[in-house]
Amino acid sequence: MLIVGEQGFGKELFESDVDRLQDHLERVMDVVPVVREADIQRVVCGPMTYSPDLLPMVGPVRSLHNYWCAVGLSYGIVHAGGVGRYSIATVTAELSMGACQ
Repeated sequence: MLIVGEQGFGKELFESDVDRLQDHLERVMDVVPVVREADIQRVVCGPMTYSPDLLPMVGPVRSLHNYWCAVGLSYGIVHAGGVGRYSIATVTAELSMGACQ
């Protein structure tokens, strides 16, 4: 196991294992075909999937037409409902992006 920081601090990383991710990557490629063209530079396997500042990244991806993301939720399921509702309201133009900025 690759350890970043002190062991036991709760953010240890595991060895990269692309084979373990293969089924998931194939499903992602079916949903988002442009991913098939992407080169995987690095695989990071760890127990936490949040951004360094604990703020999620939610909204349209400027470089991709009709592509939205909601990633980096620091409390996962706690924030998921609100972020989902916000995302739907924003996509359907019921809410302005400026409301949360």
